[in-house]
Amino acid sequence: MRKYLGFGFKIVILAFKNNFCWQFINEDENCLITKRIVGMFIKKTILKPFKIWQRLKENLVQNFQYLDKINLKKLSNEELILEYLNFMKNFVEEWTIPLVMEGTGIYTEKTIFPEFKKELSKLNRQTISEYFTVLTQPEKLSFISRERLSFLGLCLLVQANKKKLKLLNEKVKISKIKILSPFFYNKLLFHQKNFYWVKTNYFNTEPTLISKFFALLKEEIKNKTEKEIQEECQSLKDYTKDILKRKKEILRKIKISFQLRKKIEALSFFSLCFDERKEMALRGSYYAVKLLKELASRVGMNYLILDYALPGEMAKIISEGREKWFKILTQRQRKFVFVYRHKAKPQIYVGKATEDLWKILFEEEKTKVKMIEGITASRGGENYVEGKVRIVLDPFKDPFQRGEVLVTTMTRPDFLLLVQKAKAVVTDEGGMTCHAAIICRELNVPCIVGTRKATKVLENGDQIVLRLNHGRVEKIDL
Repeated sequence: MRKYLGFGFKIVILAFKNNFCWQFINEDENCLITKRIVGMFIKKTILKPFKIWQRLKENLVQNFQYLDKINLKKLSNEELILEYLNFMKNFVEEWTIPLVMEGTGIYTEKTIFPEFKKELSKLNRQTISEYFTVLTQPEKLSFISRERLSFLGLCLLVQANKKKLKLLNEKVKISKIKILSPFFYNKLLFHQKNFYWVKTNYFNTEPTLISKFFALLKEEIKNKTEKEIQEECQSLKDYTKDILKRKKEILRKIKISFQLRKKIEALSFFSLCFDERKEMALRGSYYAVKLLKELASRVGMNYLILDYALPGEMAKIISEGREKWFKILTQRQRKFVFVYRHKAKPQIYVGKATEDLWKILFEEEKTKVKMIEGITASRGGENYVEGKVRIVLDPFKDPFQRGEVLVTTMTRPDFLLLVQKAKAVVTDEGGMTCHAAIICRELNVPCIVGTRKATKVLENGDQIVLRLNHGRVEKIDL
């Protein structure tokens, strides 16, 4: 970060356990850094590093395209390691600049939103929250909604042609669709090539195949009428126009200082950047795993274990072999803590040292808490919502039923199908500009973020009430 911005985090701690990772950054430092980049946005000096970021994104996309063309199996060990290290360098460089926005949620909660409430103190709390939510919303669709719009277009294409609709009612394989309707098949293939990564996460990077999109399309058409799909499609098409219109209407109604208005514009801009960062992270993870799988095959190791090696260790692992490194990496996979300090060599703690750090980082919460507070990121047109808790950490494994309240640490793109089914969403982490906030507002799903401990104090089956006017989650005694 210092390379591109001249400042950065002094310390970052990453705690790993069984393929989950928690990130710890000092809150005060987070707020200072966010205050600084908000100032850069107002002065327009942030444009220079963000233009550099666009170039770094282009470099990374070119790297994606190159890796699609080459046959990794034909490379020598030395060539493969060079490709891996070059890719990781490009991936890390692209990730660096937008990482500076990590603390915007905390800064918003502690500084910008209180300023907004103070300047609009004559309005009621609900109106203030609604106005702030709209004003901080990005003015372009998220990549999840862009995929959704493209997908709905395919649904409408099928529904407009009764012959194609008949095909969906039969057990037709993709290979037959290619023969019977090449035009539709090519449209479906184009969608898959553009969005194969959209339902993955940092752990499960398997691409969504054309057959899966086809199955989802059949399910969508089965469960929704053509009119319902048309209305959702039009709503997404009108998103930018509608959000700009709503922002103008709000700004005509209220009077806020120029400085505060610019801070709010910065949050809207950062929300859009968050989405771009997440898109590149998901796409990059696919190629990182592609390279890891080939490296792992050469040392006879599962790639999920090799994933715990630092890039600088890869050449040693390939040359020294599986025996020495398997024990080291499996120990890291079980539990380890990575500590970065500015101007110091990063350190990895395993064994007894990890257990001591773990106790400090993860203090046990009292489970008898009846009420927790967070930030209402989306009201979904409701003042309060009552429902049954379902805690989900892994959307591919943990069960979830339509109409339950989704409770998780933070949402990722692979949570989209669950969010669409959820009565409401509650998260431990995040603020007004986080991923969960953006997606829930786009889908009009009630959402409270930043509770810090929802997954610890709530249990599956708990009946809760979300008081959206106050950002509170309360347990109901049955």
